[in-house]
Amino acid sequence: MANLIKTFKQDHQNILTTLEKIKNIGTDYPSMSSALKEIKEAFLAHMSLEDAEFYVNLRRKVQLSQDLIRTLDFLIKNLEDLKISSLIFFEKYTSQEADFMEKEFASDFHNFYEKIRKRIELEENQLFPLFGKYIKKL
Repeated sequence: MANLIKTFKQDHQNILTTLEKIKNIGTDYPSMSSALKEIKEAFLAHMSLEDAEFYVNLRRKVQLSQDLIRTLDFLIKNLEDLKISSLIFFEKYTSQEADFMEKEFASDFHNFYEKIRKRIELEENQLFPLFGKYIKKL
């Protein structure tokens, strides 16, 4: 499980780096579309791994207090909501029919970027330390 946390942190860094790259592309929409497709697969694979390995193992294999169970349930629900909004964002801007509207994309991307950044910050600064002692038992 400790290796999984290391993998998550590496994924987080790669995701943030790619998001910064997209943010700095400007109005080169073909490059932006290509970068979005690149991050889509990596991001969704990361979320699936978190969901399937990290949260499931914590829920099934570790005795947690009721407060930690509620926290874990909230984080799982939050991850599901993020997954849905991410799928909508990616579908909108990576599909064949995607016509980039500069103002709409800028706003949508900013919102997407902030959600991802805040989630990564939450995981690395609060979630991993909070559940660290339980992770060592897995």
